[in-house]
Amino acid sequence: FRRVLFRSLNINGGTVLANNIVAGGSTNIINLSNGILSITNVAGTPANPISTFSITNSTLNLSPVGATNVEVTSLNLGGSAITVNIGSLPGIPVYPVTLPLIKYATLNGNAALIALGTLPPATTNYQGYISNDSAGLFIDVVLTNGPTGAPLRPPKADTWNGTVSGYWYTTTLNWIR
Repeated sequence: FRRVLFRSLNINGGTVLANNIVAGGSTNIINLSNGILSITNVAGTPANPISTFSITNSTLNLSPVGATNVEVTSLNLGGSAITVNIGSLPGIPVYPVTLPLIKYATLNGNAALIALGTLPPATTNYQGYISNDSAGLFIDVVLTNGPTGAPLRPPKADTWNGTVSGYWYTTTLNWIR
């Protein structure tokens, strides 16, 4: 993928699918109006947050990645409804669990406009809601029920070295981790 540095991203009635949104320059603005913004990783960082993120009557698709999905200085909420869909979730060992979605310094507008939309399909349906942690300055998804499991571990590479027999068998000691 390629990172694109921007100063202004305006989505008016359209859809943007983004892996990462990197804050470049001194003032960075995202305006989302009657549109859809899907972020698979993060937008902004604690060191370089998005300056202003304005959301009006739109849908935000996020996947909690272990870090806050969106870091923003000023979060502006407007219109009549803002939907947050969750595309994927990490392994969750116990409920309830709070996952931060948006970190803000200033909130303008009514956080009650934000509603939880869809959650990923699972053998036991996820249940939850959106919460505004005004003390911690986060918009969170709080999950109250769903499948339990240990957090997923990153995959490990297996290496075949052929020192035992030179044959490609999975039962010999030719495989190392």
